[in-house]
Amino acid sequence: MFICHAQVRNLKDLEICINQTATHVSDSLVNKGWKLDPALTGYMENDYYRTFSFGNLKTDPKKAQAWLRIHTERTAVNRVYYQAPDEENYLQFLKEIEAVKISNTAPQTIEGQSITSFIGSDFAYQTISFNATYTIVVISKKFYADHTPL
Repeated sequence: MFICHAQVRNLKDLEICINQTATHVSDSLVNKGWKLDPALTGYMENDYYRTFSFGNLKTDPKKAQAWLRIHTERTAVNRVYYQAPDEENYLQFLKEIEAVKISNTAPQTIEGQSITSFIGSDFAYQTISFNATYTIVVISKKFYADHTPL
């Protein structure tokens, strides 16, 4: 059964979203205190996405502690983007990815963002850092294979 924790604690919390229906993941997130952000929810061509925020920063109550975005092409979630609340949390996820990776690409800089891709046995991953923001992406291997040039 799908369980999404109030705060994302480890890589499994993100991986479990992959291949679940967007409705199921969305309902679970909302039930755990995440808030759907309609302004950051929509679609481009066949790519549908929903964006959620969690909590508020003590230093700036107008900003969320964490962000999570799910993507689908049809009904099943194929990508999960998690913007970690801080570098320490991001590095914890990076250690987990390093432990399960089979291979990785050299970091690339795209529009000022440092992006590294990793291939694991069950999922593909990306890490993205930009202006003191840190994002972990979990990608279904099928989606990654279908959308990544050789």
